[in-house]
Amino acid sequence: MANLTKAEAAALLQKAGIPRKSFSMPEFCARHGISEGFYRTLRSRGKGPRETRIGDRVIITDDDEAAWLKQQNQTAG
Repeated sequence: MANLTKAEAAALLQKAGIPRKSFSMPEFCARHGISEGFYRTLRSRGKGPRETRIGDRVIITDDDEAAWLKQQNQTAG
């Protein structure tokens, strides 16, 4: 997969049935139908998901996404 674009590599993994385990902030926002600005607002208020930083990249793991969703459901209920 060395010469593939990020999108091509992701498509191949999905086709092979290999699930994604982490997402970039824009990918996370797209998955949840929120804008990146709203995500930043949540983060500044301490209400965003836990983030993992790798170099200058910010990723949200699937475990952190699940924990955030659980917290959102508990807060709403």
